[in-house]
Amino acid sequence: MLNLKYIDELWVIIMNDEIIEEYELSNIVLLCKSNYGIIYKCLSNIYGDVVIKINMDRENFENSCKYYNSFKGLPLCDLYAYNHMNQVQVLKYINGKTLFDIDDFEKRVKLCYNYLKNWEHNLKIVDDNELSFETKTYDMLAHLKSSELSEKARNLLVDFDEAARNFFNKYNNCYLLHGDLHHDNMLYDGQQIIAIDLSPLKASFSIEIAKFIENELFQNVDEIDEKLNYILNIFNFDIITKEELLEGLFVDSCFRTFDSYLEGREDADLEHGINMNQRILKYIQKRR
Repeated sequence: MLNLKYIDELWVIIMNDEIIEEYELSNIVLLCKSNYGIIYKCLSNIYGDVVIKINMDRENFENSCKYYNSFKGLPLCDLYAYNHMNQVQVLKYINGKTLFDIDDFEKRVKLCYNYLKNWEHNLKIVDDNELSFETKTYDMLAHLKSSELSEKARNLLVDFDEAARNFFNKYNNCYLLHGDLHHDNMLYDGQQIIAIDLSPLKASFSIEIAKFIENELFQNVDEIDEKLNYILNIFNFDIITKEELLEGLFVDSCFRTFDSYLEGREDADLEHGINMNQRILKYIQKRR
């Protein structure tokens, strides 16, 4: 079992002796902790420099372990081993910057596009409803409709509901995706981007692309039109149109905005998210 210790009004997982002995770990450094889990950097006598990820989400842990090998050959950090009892993954340590650490917007866009083109050429169809973004979205919409929301949030919910139903009816939502390709999960080692923190998802390929675009727009809501114009000029994919890309962007952006709000995350900013989503919708409507 995991060792638990109560610190600063939170239950925190402490690296236990069983994990240390199993993977022969030393030089243990805590990198981060959140509601999703705890991540350490360590030296393993078996594997070398590793990241130990202790996942608090059992479903995400199981899906990640189940599908990790489906991404073999793609730029995703190696999974060396895992322990089901302790929900632990032993991953290769990647020495690189996150995309947030790259100051040049155009460079970030081009790096991400080249990376995503590689993913596109290796996409697989999956038949696993447990991974379905469509199901997750409809479950969220049902929950939100019975929640107390501001008038602005309620108005966005109407647009979100309509856009989601249209999106899932029109497009192929059966691709196996990384599921969380935002800036912090894309590490640049000076030569290529390597993804971390796999969260398998079944959805349109546009949903894979959306996370990166949302991070870019969230930081600069007043520049949404200019940024989207530039990104769409660069992002040309074979299996999705720009219309699907934009519609998927709006659906996923609404999902993330409401998801952060429902989880009560510290970085959740519902008003800011609503503003961004409304501007994305206006951009889409102007293009039609």
